[in-house]
Amino acid sequence: MFHTIAAFFQKIGVILCAFFQMLGWWIVPLNHSGDQIRPDYTNPLTVEAIYQDKQAAEAAGGGWYEILIDNFDYQSKAELEQVWDYSLHGNRNQEWWCPQSVSLRGGNVIVGAWLDADPAAGCPGNSAKGNVDGKCAASTTHFHGYGDGEDYEVVTGGINSKLYQAFGYFEVRVQVPRQDGMWSAFWLQSPGQGQIGNGGRDGTEIDVFESVFTNAGLPNQVAHAFLWDGYSTFCRTHGEKIGMGKDMYDGWHTYGLLWTPDCYIFFVDGIATWKTTGGGVSQVPGHLRLTNEVRTTGNNNAAWSTPMKE
Repeated sequence: MFHTIAAFFQKIGVILCAFFQMLGWWIVPLNHSGDQIRPDYTNPLTVEAIYQDKQAAEAAGGGWYEILIDNFDYQSKAELEQVWDYSLHGNRNQEWWCPQSVSLRGGNVIVGAWLDADPAAGCPGNSAKGNVDGKCAASTTHFHGYGDGEDYEVVTGGINSKLYQAFGYFEVRVQVPRQDGMWSAFWLQSPGQGQIGNGGRDGTEIDVFESVFTNAGLPNQVAHAFLWDGYSTFCRTHGEKIGMGKDMYDGWHTYGLLWTPDCYIFFVDGIATWKTTGGGVSQVPGHLRLTNEVRTTGNNNAAWSTPMKE
């Protein structure tokens, strides 16, 4: 019972080459006065020499070189699994993340989402903690009222790169659905994100894009964001919403991040949208994540609603 396509992720572009202080409970504010909206920067893929590997770049006297280009033209999920891991298998807030949500079609990787009366059916076992016998179990938000007396739960998920990389240019081409409740994202995560202190320099969640605005009637907006110092008491965030002047839910769009030791610069469809130091530029590697979530209640973005069963 496939509900809707949550996101198409095509050609996971190119990875090239990459104060928080506490006294008691006091947090020093970060100075983001240097942030720039629509800064005057050009996508490095379009203006600089790109070499096949580091040795070729060094032989040329310097330049960008390819670390990973993925067109998702795998013949099977077993091939996909050589480069990518599946995101957490188990309860993720209001949905279950399951490897079954990921599929390959025509040179695209698709992360689907659907409502299921029995999420454990067809859900593979032998997975991470948070499951019952390695399978989806009935403990997330339930959806009612579809006329058949059943309770439904959401199944979705995502993929994480096995590669960890600090600094470079990261890009993905994506199509997301015009569907209330869907929350697709391209982001990087580092193991040190939960460390308290030193701002985001020792690990940051970097959200290159989040598609959360359809329910707010703002389809022209894109969100970029950072989270560091964990996700609970000491969590710090910094983000920006950018109006693109066009419908970002119409067709394919390209999202990129230039991450240097000194700053982050975001790109949407080749145009620089935001320059910032985040919470202090992360100096440690992260891995790439392509994910989808579903929400039944909104936050201050008024972004989510109850999905509908077909």
